[in-house]
Amino acid sequence: MFSIFLPSLIHVFIFTGLFILIGALKTKSLWAKISLVAFILCAISLIFLPVHSEFNFITNLKLQENYHSFEKINQTLINFFSDNSNTVFTSTIGIQIMRFIAFAYTYHYLNWFSKTSIIQ
Repeated sequence: MFSIFLPSLIHVFIFTGLFILIGALKTKSLWAKISLVAFILCAISLIFLPVHSEFNFITNLKLQENYHSFEKINQTLINFFSDNSNTVFTSTIGIQIMRFIAFAYTYHYLNWFSKTSIIQ
C-alpha cells in the first residue's frame, strides 16, 4: 500500500494540504484558512456525495484505457473501504474515488503551476 500511495495520493493530496496549512499558519490570513477548509470540504464531498445512477457507468473504452495508470490506486482504495470486490468503472464507490483522485491531481497541478508562475 505504501508504494502505491506515497507517489500518488500522499504526495499529491496530503502534501498539498500540508503546504496550504503551513501557508495559512505562516501568513495568518483568513483567506488562507478558508482555502484550507474549502480544500478539505471539496475532497470529502467528492468522496461521500452520492453518485447519480445515470452517470454510474463509464463505458467509453478509450477513457478506461487512458485511466489505466490510476486503476491500481482506485482498486486499492475500493478494497480498503469496501469488503466486496467492486470494479473501478462500474461501481458507485469506484466513481466516488475517481472523483476524489481527479480533484486531488487537478488541484495539485493548478496549485503547483500557480506557484511556479508567481515565484518564477
